[in-house]
Amino acid sequence: MKHLFLIVILLMLNLGIASARRDSLNNVSRHEVRVGFAAFLVENKALGDYNNEISESGFNSHVVDEEDGCGTSMSIEYYYHINKTFALGALFGKQFGHNNVSYFTGPDSHMPRVDVKESNVLYAMPAMKVYWLNTRYVNFYVKLAGGLVRSSIKTKAYETPLFTSGTKDYLTLESHVSFLCCELDLKRFGMHYELGVGAQGIFIFGLNCNF
Repeated sequence: MKHLFLIVILLMLNLGIASARRDSLNNVSRHEVRVGFAAFLVENKALGDYNNEISESGFNSHVVDEEDGCGTSMSIEYYYHINKTFALGALFGKQFGHNNVSYFTGPDSHMPRVDVKESNVLYAMPAMKVYWLNTRYVNFYVKLAGGLVRSSIKTKAYETPLFTSGTKDYLTLESHVSFLCCELDLKRFGMHYELGVGAQGIFIFGLNCNF
């Protein structure tokens, strides 16, 4: 499913580039830099695959030291607005506040145990915004992005030969889609709010600068 989504992103990027060629003489083009913050994160692919591996090994009970899905993300984005509909660019960010998860072989068992924590999560993705309604001060759009996520997963294993303690780095192909987005456009500066799912987070808000 993720590969299909990435193919869709590439097709839409090609559509945006073709549109840019048609509008190369149009003076609506502009640059945009934005800084964003996100609340609540979804599970990254590397951590999800590792958690499934632990669960399939008999560790079918787990305890999370925080509420599932909590976390924050900070990102910086750049876009080139080629016309009033398409903006092409990239986003870069880092995730914070990941959960510590402890896995056990049963609900009342304390040993053997495997503790898992994800950290140092960085992401870099080409991105595109497609505007479907523009007004004088408020614009509505959808955002698509797909690229690389780098993360470190630290494991501490107790009384089990199935897993070893240590830290391993992963590089995975991930995606992000913000399907409900609006921005306050005051020409030079503005604000944006997004509701989405993926590497960047679920609830996203931030500041824009146009030049």
